Amino acid sequence: HFVTCGKNWIKFWDIDFTEGIPGINGKNGIIGKRGKVQRLYCVHFIDKDNIVTGTENGELYFWRGSILTHVVSKVHKGPVFTVCSTGKPALDRSVMSASSHNGSFESEDSTIISAQHGMITAGRDGKVLLWTAADLQQQRRNASAMPTLILNILDSIPAPAPIRCVQYTPGTGSDLPSTVALGLANNTIWELCVDGRGAGQ
Repeated sequence: HFVTCGKNWIKFWDIDFTEGIPGINGKNGIIGKRGKVQRLYCVHFIDKDNIVTGTENGELYFWRGSILTHVVSKVHKGPVFTVCSTGKPALDRSVMSASSHNGSFESEDSTIISAQHGMITAGRDGKVLLWTAADLQQQRRNASAMPTLILNILDSIPAPAPIRCVQYTPGTGSDLPSTVALGLANNTIWELCVDGRGAGQ
C-alpha cells in the first residue's frame, strides 16, 4: 500500500491483486478531534501499518491505518518538509508493562514505539532534529521539551535555506560513523557525521 497527501488532505491506498487484475482502493484519513485539517508535506512509513506525516504548522501526525492517533506539537517553526528513520521499524501493538521505565512511548491507542529506534525531522526553519521514543514521551508530558538538535543551518550560512530532504545512513563503529545527508532548497547537499548523541561534527 501507499499514501498520498497534500493541501488539506491525506489518502491511504491499497493495491488489490485478486483475480490477477490489479485494483486500487483509497481511504481518506480520519483526523477526528486530535488534529486539524492542514497541508501535509511528507509521509514516512514506520512500518506497514503506522506512518508519520509532517504538517504545515510544524507538527508531527502519527497514523495507524487511516486514523490519526497522536499529535506532537511545536516540532519546528514552520512546515516539516521531511521525516526519516534512524532504525528498523519499531512499532508493537501490545502494551508493555515496562514501558514506564524503558523509554518507550505509549500513544492513546496503545501503540508502542521502541526507544532503540528514532527518527530525524527537518523543515523550513533549517533545523535538523533527532528524536528518540523517550523524546516523544517527554514531549507529550511537557510541550516545551524538544529532541536533540543535530544542526541549525542558520548557524552555518547567512541566508535561510529550508531543508527539503534527509537521508540517514547508520555507521558500523568508530571507523565508519553514522551520517546524515541533507538536501537544501538552495540546491546544495550537505553531509554530517553524527556521534552517538546525535551531535553534528
